Amino acid sequence: MLTLLDSAHPTALSPVCLYALHLKPLAGRAATLLSPYTRHRTPFDASAASDTDHIFNAFLQAEQLYTGCSILPYVCISPYASMHEDICSLALDKKVFLIIVPFHKHLAIDGSVSAPIPAIQAVNSAVLRFTPCSVAVLVNHGLATESSAFRAGGIPHAAVYFFGGPDDREALALGLRMAEDSSVGLTVVRFRLPNATMEGTEERLDERMMEDVRIRKSDGSRVVYREEVVKDGEGTVAVIREISVRFSLLLVGRGDGKETELTSGLSIWSEFAELGTIGDLLASTDFGGRVSTLVVQQQRRVAGNGQPESVRMGKAVKNEVDEEDD
Repeated sequence: MLTLLDSAHPTALSPVCLYALHLKPLAGRAATLLSPYTRHRTPFDASAASDTDHIFNAFLQAEQLYTGCSILPYVCISPYASMHEDICSLALDKKVFLIIVPFHKHLAIDGSVSAPIPAIQAVNSAVLRFTPCSVAVLVNHGLATESSAFRAGGIPHAAVYFFGGPDDREALALGLRMAEDSSVGLTVVRFRLPNATMEGTEERLDERMMEDVRIRKSDGSRVVYREEVVKDGEGTVAVIREISVRFSLLLVGRGDGKETELTSGLSIWSEFAELGTIGDLLASTDFGGRVSTLVVQQQRRVAGNGQPESVRMGKAVKNEVDEEDD
């Protein structure tokens, strides 16, 4: 989480405000709690510090290192069944643009995969369903190989797999934000069918955003745009399998769950619906990838100042598309 925070490139001109929420399941008959974190002052007895103290100490130390970053810690103690309500209410109250939640399974140092925790999976699914803003699920595969190792304090090279649609545009917007840091490389990989055409507004929005990346952002070295023409899901898997190990972080949109020609045949193998077809593929250890993945879902129900990043970035583009339709 701290690596992602650093890679969001907080600066004085483009600051980041992070609400760090430590979630704890409610034990016994204790009362539900959602409140700002208050540190217990135990300077002479480190053993008396709680897990929450250790977690927020790391975040608050990071706040001192990053210019343009403010971190506000909160604690939530509630039953799993209603935990998503606390997350969403805090996000709504604070006008949050993006919620990041950890995947309910993780890769251990020895390469083994932890047992899934159904309660946490249910919380994540509920957040994705009821969130007032965009959501990203972090599948943390750690530091598996040297080629995908995180540098101290950030991400050396990220990749966005772009298939089209609002979720993919949101993932791309997040990737472009990371690429504002001159030490972060970004590769945008667009998957296309042979002789693909722009049939509707969504496709034209995708094309305009890709045009912006090609013309204004891509420099051929640190920010790279590439197209992969594939015929079906099998071709998509072949490309992803070949290039994923080159990156330290993969960003992909969750998608609407509908199978397309680019993902044909892949949905029957999907295990976790909350990750979408491609996200589930990247998270699978059977696939052979050990690269951390961020699966992004754009919240389309929000309007006004709460619009997702890619909606704000593409507002002028959509107006142009609407004028063309007229």
